[in-house]
Amino acid sequence: MEQVQLKEIINVPSVVGIQQHQIYKNGRVLVKDGHVIFDFCNTGILFKTIQQTTLLIYLTGFVRLKIRVDDNTFTQVIPMNPFESKYITLELPGNKVIQLTKVTEARSSKVDIVGIITGSIEPIHKEKLPHIEFIGDSLTCGYGNIGHNSEFETDSSQTWCVDIANYLHCDYMTTSWSGIGVLKSNHNVTTNQLPVIIHRCIATDETSHWNISGWNAKYVFLNIGTNDYAIEADNMFDLNFKNAMKDLIQLYFNEYGSNLLFFIVEGPVISGHGKEYIKEISLEFVHTMKNVFYIETFIDKNNPSFWGFRNHPSVEGHHQMSQQIIPQIEAILHKL
Repeated sequence: MEQVQLKEIINVPSVVGIQQHQIYKNGRVLVKDGHVIFDFCNTGILFKTIQQTTLLIYLTGFVRLKIRVDDNTFTQVIPMNPFESKYITLELPGNKVIQLTKVTEARSSKVDIVGIITGSIEPIHKEKLPHIEFIGDSLTCGYGNIGHNSEFETDSSQTWCVDIANYLHCDYMTTSWSGIGVLKSNHNVTTNQLPVIIHRCIATDETSHWNISGWNAKYVFLNIGTNDYAIEADNMFDLNFKNAMKDLIQLYFNEYGSNLLFFIVEGPVISGHGKEYIKEISLEFVHTMKNVFYIETFIDKNNPSFWGFRNHPSVEGHHQMSQQIIPQIEAILHKL
């Protein structure tokens, strides 16, 4: 794109830090000591360049950065190894509205905008829209949706979540991490699961804190359970999972208020006992808790165009999910 350039650098220049009032934050973004930091997928910042501006950015891991200049959008892949870190500069044209969005997931990478090398920025006045939060695992962040060779072939801006946010005309936030569960991961790990991660502003930083109520969501969509049931579970685990799910749902009503609309979305990957049990307890929550709803999705296993890396939905598969979810949302909202 004309006048937009990303360059790797070795000698780090001095910068002027960025302050809260200069940017609009999309999702969980930490502004600290002049740095702007984010790692959850679909997070980033919005601002206007007053003149031609160059930012200094420190990247950790494999980053796919979506850059929007006014109405023109392109995605920049920074060639890095998964655990590599490097400094880059981002040159931007003047007098333009800029949106920077990270579309790889939290466990893969982190963006740290260190500051402004040259130029200046100012905030924009953005249309105030209702807020929506998507919470979940790999099915929520788009794991492997744009390829078949690697988990890093991911673009979280091309998922069912974004389709739903556009349909509901909402600003959205994606709180997700591949492999995570309510109680345990797909590797049977029980630490740092979803109830812990949701309280962090930066998923990979256990010292960071996120004020959940500050997002003030009107809708929450929870897509979870695939990893909890990746390994065979017994009756005691079922009970613990049910209680943890109920606590999680109640937490969000406590934070967002009683008018919140909470949707449990059962995705197409989970199968067997886990699928049936999650449906069973979800329907129980629907009948016993106000404003809780259940949505089910399926994807044709025999259509290869619907599948990406490691049996996860491709972009086409995500669109198939949203095409099933939207009519169910319409029916639910029509009854309210």
